[in-house]
Amino acid sequence: MIELRIEISRVEYTEVFDRFVPNLLASLKDKDDLKHPVLKLAARRPETAAKMVKSFINALSDHKKEQLICRLVNSNQEAIVEALNKLCKKNDINMVISQGEATYY
Repeated sequence: MIELRIEISRVEYTEVFDRFVPNLLASLKDKDDLKHPVLKLAARRPETAAKMVKSFINALSDHKKEQLICRLVNSNQEAIVEALNKLCKKNDINMVISQGEATYY
């Protein structure tokens, strides 16, 4: 097995979170047992909730944003590995990626 380490030097936080926030809010719509008032509001008014989430995220330090992105990447690991494998195949790179993990330091 070969392990490949990739270091990301710059992240457009807004674009990353724009990609994941709608999915997160959509998942709340399917929950009937939401008890927290903020989550109830988010489920009923996803546009307003998206603005609130973006405001909270923008207020975080870059270090906290990196931690959050790592959690998002790791929770979507299967889809990311699948996309990377499709990219390899498309570009005639004869290898298969079996797993991936994001870490921060």
